[in-house]
Amino acid sequence: MKKEKKVIPVGTTIFWGQTATGIFWICAGIFGMIDTLLCDILNVLFLMAAIIAFIKLVKIWRVGDNGDEMSEYNYIKAKAKAGSVLHIVLCAASVATAFGFGLLQNANISWPRIISYMFFILIGVHNLLIGVIFCKLEAE
Repeated sequence: MKKEKKVIPVGTTIFWGQTATGIFWICAGIFGMIDTLLCDILNVLFLMAAIIAFIKLVKIWRVGDNGDEMSEYNYIKAKAKAGSVLHIVLCAASVATAFGFGLLQNANISWPRIISYMFFILIGVHNLLIGVIFCKLEAE
C-alpha cells in the first residue's frame, strides 16, 4: 500500500517558512554582535538554520501547489509591502547613523562588527514582515 503524502497548502508553507527564516536571521544577527564563544556558536547554528529554512522554502514554493493563484498574488503583495516598510527603516537608520557616529565615535564599540550583523537583522525583519503581512492578506 502506498503511503499518501500530506499536502500542506502553499499559504501555510509561505507563512511559516518566511516567519521561521526571519526569526533565524534576526537571532543570528543578535548573537553575532556579542563577542563570546557561546554566542559565536549560536550565531553559526542560527545561520545554518536560516539557510536551510530558506532553501526548503524555495524548494517547496517551486514544487508546491501552483494552482493557488490567490496565495501567489498575496505573496507578491506581501513582498512589495515589506520592501516598502524596510525602505523606510533603512532611510531612518541612515539618518540616525549619520548623526550617531559623531556622538558615539569615542565609545569603545566595534562598529564594523555591529554594522555587518545589522544586515542579518534587516534580512530577518524583511522575511518576518513578509510572513506576517502574508498571513494578514490571507485572512482577508
